[in-house]
Amino acid sequence: NNNNNRPNVALLEWCDPLMGCGYWLPELVSAAGGNPLHCPPPGGATPSISFSTLMDSKPDVIIFALCGFGLTRAAKELVQSWGNEKLQKLKNTLNGRVFVVDGNNLVNRSGPRVVESAEVMAEAIHPHLLGHFGHYGTKMMCTLEDAMSLVEAGVETGSTKVRPVPFTDDSTFLSEEESPSNKSKLHQSAPSCTADKVVSEQIQHLRKNEFPLAFALNSTANQARWCSPDQFTAILRSHSDFQRLLSDDEPAPQIGEVQQTNNNGMK
Repeated sequence: NNNNNRPNVALLEWCDPLMGCGYWLPELVSAAGGNPLHCPPPGGATPSISFSTLMDSKPDVIIFALCGFGLTRAAKELVQSWGNEKLQKLKNTLNGRVFVVDGNNLVNRSGPRVVESAEVMAEAIHPHLLGHFGHYGTKMMCTLEDAMSLVEAGVETGSTKVRPVPFTDDSTFLSEEESPSNKSKLHQSAPSCTADKVVSEQIQHLRKNEFPLAFALNSTANQARWCSPDQFTAILRSHSDFQRLLSDDEPAPQIGEVQQTNNNGMK
């Protein structure tokens, strides 16, 4: 089809912050006959956008493909992040053409199953193809409204990952010396040395509660995804998996040793 006749598609990889689609996903939308919105040049990183930017772009269809999440987990995240009123506005504006797909199984990685991913996208993008490939109404794909109904019915689909307890105030996790005074050190470019040295240095900063310095060792793209050093710190302290990095009781990983072990085929 001519690009002018293709439906405008907002394939969204995350909801808070709201993110468009990057890397190979715009090509997936194109292969399914849609015109991808809010995406970089081919192969580029996923951009963050605002809700008003999303609405101003006037998409014909919105597809939520939250990274790593099945239908019901994605619906829960959307309600928690946006609230029912904003989601209802979204559904009304697009006449119900708001879909949720299994982000874990369909868009996390490219592989042989990419054909199935393209079929799901085609069903969402083209009304006359809805259900044609047998994906609509399954645990792979449904409308946002149906996904929310599954949540209300207590149904769980897809990934069983557990979200850490939400926090409302970053100051709960930040000491006085961690926040504003150190902000002049932020948003530096990561040093031009090997990845293992950067990771080791970052872990050492975390162990010393030097969170702004640890944040500055992230790539520019990852700094943008974390949003701010305070958010970076708060998330690290709110999630049990990350808290292990902050504990003196846990031995610091020796990146070089791990790589050598892997190369010897022991693990």
